[in-house]
Amino acid sequence: LFIVIGFLFKDRMKYLDDYRISLMKNISIVMVDKSLLPSGFRRRRRNWVPERMPVVSLNFWCLNPAVAFSELNCARSVILTSGTLSPMHSFSSELGVNFSIQLEATHIIPEVQTWVHSISHGPNGRPLLANYQNSETFEF
Repeated sequence: LFIVIGFLFKDRMKYLDDYRISLMKNISIVMVDKSLLPSGFRRRRRNWVPERMPVVSLNFWCLNPAVAFSELNCARSVILTSGTLSPMHSFSSELGVNFSIQLEATHIIPEVQTWVHSISHGPNGRPLLANYQNSETFEF
């Protein structure tokens, strides 16, 4: 919480508009021990019962990557490597930094050694549907 507040008030609240606040209420199932008697004694055998419990969370979502990257402004050198940073000018503007030295190399794997294909079905013949319902199932 203190880190987020630090970013919110940094540089005269420069990044204030880059945050969104979200209040979320979810229902969680927890196991509760119901073996405690009103007299204060406990039954010999524990009685675990599932109960629905509301969980409220306050979230601060930062929508600008330049906020976190601003902490590196004092660094003498920053090396970023990835196969997906192109084009560099848009990546540089998203981070809010002008990189004085940049190297964008060509692909190092020859084209004859690359293969692009989509897989629609898994080994057991089931369709691979990457949605919320299927992503947590064993078959997926």
